Amino acid sequence: MPKKRKRKRISRSNVSFLNEYSYEIKVGFLFVLGVFLLVEKLEIKHYIYTFVRGTLFLIGDMIQSLAGGMEFIIGTFEASDIVGIGLILISVFLVSKRWRERTIDRNSNLNDCPKCGGDFKRIHRTQYQRIQSLFWRVKIKHYECKDCSRTYMQMGENRK
Repeated sequence: MPKKRKRKRISRSNVSFLNEYSYEIKVGFLFVLGVFLLVEKLEIKHYIYTFVRGTLFLIGDMIQSLAGGMEFIIGTFEASDIVGIGLILISVFLVSKRWRERTIDRNSNLNDCPKCGGDFKRIHRTQYQRIQSLFWRVKIKHYECKDCSRTYMQMGENRK
């Protein structure tokens, strides 16, 4: 008995109207905007000038405030005080970085429940764990044991 030949199906991709005609829609929008600007009497130069001027004055005021703050800090504190504060901040940063690495190492391997050996199910993270994940820039998963109902968390590096 001869084998039946399979028919080739014509594949039709379901492309939405917006995806198919996005170029024409953009050109139409530009055309309508051009006609509108020709017909309407807007003072675009005045609005752009006002916006740019306000932005530049805002940046200038911010720089002036920052310079005044730096002048206050330099005038009030001695150089040894500024260096001391800098060293303290660096040491706090290094300790928190080490604390983060150790916490991730401690909570990264989680296969089964350490207490009873049961399986886990994912549950929602607590508010504290959400704050922790933002502060330490880690991915935290919260698990609950199906057998003994103890909760555990697993930490991992954020992939960026």
